[in-house]
Amino acid sequence: MSPCDPQLESEAKPARRRAILLTSYQTGATRGKNLGVPGYSYDLVAQLFVPLLARWGEIIPVARESSALEAATREARRRGLDPIHVSFLPFQDFCPAPSVPNVIVPAWEFPDAPDHVFDGNPRNDWLAASRQCDLILVGGQFTGETLQR
Repeated sequence: MSPCDPQLESEAKPARRRAILLTSYQTGATRGKNLGVPGYSYDLVAQLFVPLLARWGEIIPVARESSALEAATREARRRGLDPIHVSFLPFQDFCPAPSVPNVIVPAWEFPDAPDHVFDGNPRNDWLAASRQCDLILVGGQFTGETLQR
């Protein structure tokens, strides 16, 4: 058990219950549907993280749009939960929730990250989009170094 383990945290002081607002493509791949469609792997990775995330709070799947995220935020707070948004999406499809901390888990295995607007989508500038995140979790050192550069 590490000092950052939520179990130790709860022993030290009563923690407010959390809600994990989880966004991904919701392709149905985790139910054996649409395997191979763009983004299906993000859903599979998100499901692998669910047991870990469930240790920190109630998992609430949410559509990846501002209105759905804000509605889920309000509902979680109404229920006495402290919400945080965790997104398993690439930056160009990430929609930040303005009133809660945002965590993104992008899968990226190329030596450069997109750093400018193209195709009319400002989110294609991953550097700008990353500034709207409170935390970026990567799958390995290569991706971390790519995003740092």
